[in-house]
Amino acid sequence: MALEIGAGAVGCVSSGNMAASLAAYAARGGVKCLILMPRGTPPGKVAQAIVCGAEVAVVDAPYPEICLEALRAGGELGVYMVHNDAPMRVEGQKTISYEIAEQLGWAAPDWVIVPTSSAGNFSAIWKGWWELGELGLVEEPPRMGLVQAEGNAPIVRSFTKNLDYVEPNREPRTIASAIANPDPPSGRRALRILRESKGYAEMASDEEILEAQRALASREGIFAEPAAAVPVACAKKLVERGVIDPDERVVLIITGAGIKDIDPILSKARRPLELSLDEVRPFLEGAMRAPSPLQFSSTKTTSD
Repeated sequence: MALEIGAGAVGCVSSGNMAASLAAYAARGGVKCLILMPRGTPPGKVAQAIVCGAEVAVVDAPYPEICLEALRAGGELGVYMVHNDAPMRVEGQKTISYEIAEQLGWAAPDWVIVPTSSAGNFSAIWKGWWELGELGLVEEPPRMGLVQAEGNAPIVRSFTKNLDYVEPNREPRTIASAIANPDPPSGRRALRILRESKGYAEMASDEEILEAQRALASREGIFAEPAAAVPVACAKKLVERGVIDPDERVVLIITGAGIKDIDPILSKARRPLELSLDEVRPFLEGAMRAPSPLQFSSTKTTSD
């Protein structure tokens, strides 16, 4: 779209994932890319944008304030800003629902659970399911699950209070940096979608997120960043609580790779052993007799 309208550059404010994606597509399209990141963004995410040739700046200000200033200044300077509710971004993200429906033989799952920060992706995914229903390609849309980290869960807490607006969280404190927007601009829409879809909102502590991250990696071979592991942590809680039936089909949206934000998992991970050559065989023998790697600590049986 930036090429079509002749924009001089594309830009965004991002804690990492949108920045990396925009920088990659801008490089492929031959468009200048300008990225603003809040202080504290993981270095791996900063590196992704820089290596793709974007001009990157880290701003020492709250995320919502950076967004407002970037939209104002960018619009005046001819920068095509990709923000949370940018129409073409929503049109792209809604195709997540199309892909899920296609892979399930044009049937909707019972639940789709989405890690949520600004709530743009959450609302775009619901838009996709709504359109599929209007086209007659699926009979019933799924129930939507909105999940956040306990240290920054303004939408979840507002849902729990049965509010129709979101109370901002001024001091986010969580290892899930990708979903740490304290004042989500699409929060009001997300609350409406939760009620319209008969959905539910849940949050997970940092310890629960790390446990889910390890379980997802050891069971499925998927190394997700902390924010992307939140759906796993919350789905487990919702099954145990009876919100989700163990026999229901649940799709978890895993949004980011763990290699981009490794500090949280390294702080808890086992350090590799240091061996002499003579110790290699005993190590292998011992490892063969050892139990499987860490799984969920709960002993309650749940459905896959």
